[in-house]
Amino acid sequence: RMVIERFGWARRLVERADEITTELGTGPISPLILKNPECAVSAEEKKAWAKDLARTEVAQPAICLASALWLEFLQKLGIDPDAVGGHSLGELTAFHAAGAFDAETLIRLAAIRGRGMMPSPDTSGAMVSLACDAESARAIADSVEGYLVLANLNSPRQTVLSGETSAIEAAIEEASDRGVTAHRLPVSNAFHSRLAQGACAALE
Repeated sequence: RMVIERFGWARRLVERADEITTELGTGPISPLILKNPECAVSAEEKKAWAKDLARTEVAQPAICLASALWLEFLQKLGIDPDAVGGHSLGELTAFHAAGAFDAETLIRLAAIRGRGMMPSPDTSGAMVSLACDAESARAIADSVEGYLVLANLNSPRQTVLSGETSAIEAAIEEASDRGVTAHRLPVSNAFHSRLAQGACAALE
C-alpha cells in the first residue's frame, strides 16, 4: 500500500493491472489487494477477504503485481540484481526482472496462468506441507489411497504433497500418526500436479 499511495507510477501500474485482469475475465484485483484487514468488522469478514484473495485467478496476478512494484521501487533507488531466480509462479517474475518482458506482460501471463489453474468440480484438489524429508513424505503418500504427488522438495525438513482433497486429508491424518507436523496450505487447487494441468493449454 505504501508504494501505491506515494507514487504515481505505482498507481498507474495498478490501474493497468486492473484493466488486464478485467479484460481476461477475472475483474479488477486492486479492490482485493488494497483492503485493510484492520477495517474488517469481524473475524468472519477478514477470513472472507483472505479467501477471495487466495483464489488462484486473483492471487497469481496480485503476487506478480506486488513483485513488479517492489522491483521497480528498488530499481528507482539504484538497486539492481546481479542474478534472479524464481520457483513456480516466481519464474515469471524472474524473467521480468531479467528483462525478458515488461511488467504488463508479467501481469498478463500471471492472470492467464491463474485462470488456467482455477479448480473445477472435476479437478479441484489441495496441498499440504509436511515437516519431513522427501523419503518420509513419500512413505506417507504411499500409505493412503488416492492421487498424491511430491510437489515441492523445499528442504530436508519440508516437503509438500499435492493431489486429491480426500488423499490430502488422509495424508494429514497419517502424518499425525507418524509424529510429522502437517500444515494444509491455503490454496485453491492442487498445484504442481496433473489437477492443475489446464494452465498448460491456457499458456500455450
